[in-house]
Amino acid sequence: MRRGRTDRTAATAAATATTVTIAVLVLLVAAVLGGPALAPGDPMEPRGAPWSGPDGRHWLGTDVLGRDVLSRLAAGGRGLLAVALPAGLAATAVGAAAGLAAARHRRAGRLVLRASAGLLAVPGLLVVLVCATAFTAPVAVWAGMLLVGAPLSARVVHATAAPLSGAGFVRAALARGERPAAIVLRELLPAVSGTVLADAGLRVVAALQLTAAVHVLGLGPQPPAADWALMIKENMSGVSLNPASALAPALALALLAAGIAVGLDLTARHLTSGDRDR
Repeated sequence: MRRGRTDRTAATAAATATTVTIAVLVLLVAAVLGGPALAPGDPMEPRGAPWSGPDGRHWLGTDVLGRDVLSRLAAGGRGLLAVALPAGLAATAVGAAAGLAAARHRRAGRLVLRASAGLLAVPGLLVVLVCATAFTAPVAVWAGMLLVGAPLSARVVHATAAPLSGAGFVRAALARGERPAAIVLRELLPAVSGTVLADAGLRVVAALQLTAAVHVLGLGPQPPAADWALMIKENMSGVSLNPASALAPALALALLAAGIAVGLDLTARHLTSGDRDR
């Protein structure tokens, strides 16, 4: 009886931790996407001398053109995340579908593994840069993630799902006459949901890095757009005058990437531990 209470307490604690983690992650994403509405002023309007230090009017000082760094920081993450988030999730979705299909069918498995091995040999940044010369930056990032990120997700999900293809719950579903698609969606996908979530975090972070790289190279938004990557590029020469002009967007980009990766990884661990407890 005491053990049952302990198990219920542990399950409740895990559920609470999962809820809190998801809530914090959603708030983080919402704050970045809604950043322009939270900016204390116009991020395009010069308000002082270039690279002035922090003061009562400008908490993070000014940038290369005398614009408020805090206002540009609040508005500068939406463009990056609006491209990286769907691109990373799409790469995981495509890769997970391929990996689950490969786990259920041997021929499909061999095809997926061989094709993914070939695609992984292609440098992702090179694909993005080539595509960026002919298409827009978001299209280039999507192309890079689908051509390089999705194959990696497929291999990760396949490695997790393949040992489960002969598990008891899968054999029971086969005995009930379940269709292959139903087995994948109802049996295998929930069993590997933790792996898929953790992989999604890594793909979104990779897409965020690719998007920032494209913007820094001048293939994305152009000045005077408020963008974290552009802020880093524009203010590097003034770091000695106002370090926050370049360090603040760099730190924001790093915290966003870490928050997404850690948040989804913790959620995946809580889900996995919950499945084991049940």
